[in-house]
Amino acid sequence: MVIDGRRFFNKLFVILIWLTCALALYEFISKSYIFIVYRETVFGFQALDEKLFGGVAGIFRSKVFFEGPLALSQFCMGASLFYRKHIKILIPIFLTAIFANGRLGILVCGIIIFAYLYQRYNIATLIKRPWVMILVTFAVLGFMISGILLLDAASIERFKEVFDTHNAGNNARIEYWINGISTYFNYDLNHLVFGNNGYFLQVYKNNAENGWITLLLNNGIVGFIYYLFPILLLFARNFLRLNSDFIFVVILLFCMFVQTFHLGASANLFYWLIIYSLYRPYAFESKK
Repeated sequence: MVIDGRRFFNKLFVILIWLTCALALYEFISKSYIFIVYRETVFGFQALDEKLFGGVAGIFRSKVFFEGPLALSQFCMGASLFYRKHIKILIPIFLTAIFANGRLGILVCGIIIFAYLYQRYNIATLIKRPWVMILVTFAVLGFMISGILLLDAASIERFKEVFDTHNAGNNARIEYWINGISTYFNYDLNHLVFGNNGYFLQVYKNNAENGWITLLLNNGIVGFIYYLFPILLLFARNFLRLNSDFIFVVILLFCMFVQTFHLGASANLFYWLIIYSLYRPYAFESKK
């Protein structure tokens, strides 16, 4: 019996997504984690529990088998980009992002679903078939209503802060960006080329809150180009051909500006899986 590795992986991955959604729902309803991690933090050795991740507002955020809600939210972003053309899989991913209360995860998953609906039912189809317009409208409203019903007032207020330029958290993120760029350009030649892994984290007790800047700091210009070049190639190819995947390449670029998609085993795997899935059509073309 021959096992198709790609199909086997895909089936296993879909099962994992549904299992993650089910466990996230269980945590969301029970308001308790299935397990808690204990580790050293900037505040000393402590439990990464519901209270810690809930913050001052006391918001419950599911994390399932990840260390924290941010990792689960990042999982949702990666999965939604990978399964960007499969609405039946995008729905549980979007719900999981809501259960994790990850602002960026909800935003990215929502945009990907909207992009899918836009591509699936193009403008010409909407004009010719009013019922399709009604269907898409109800689908969008359904996603919005599900988010409102599942999130409490504090969560919705927290989500609005994403676009608040005066928010302390957003200002702190920009400050990390500035410090990251400043730190990189103060490196010696060796570290400019190959990076100084962990130095910024040691000094500022945090990463640079930006995937591209973190790449420069930890892996230098070599690592930066290694990750950026495939995206630039995809960007150029999709832009020149006006390919439907162009919007998803832009979303991936955006995600790396505010996330560290290359850090961690699962996030790193997701990055290259997404790159592979975006590049795969061209691989088939070259074989013709």
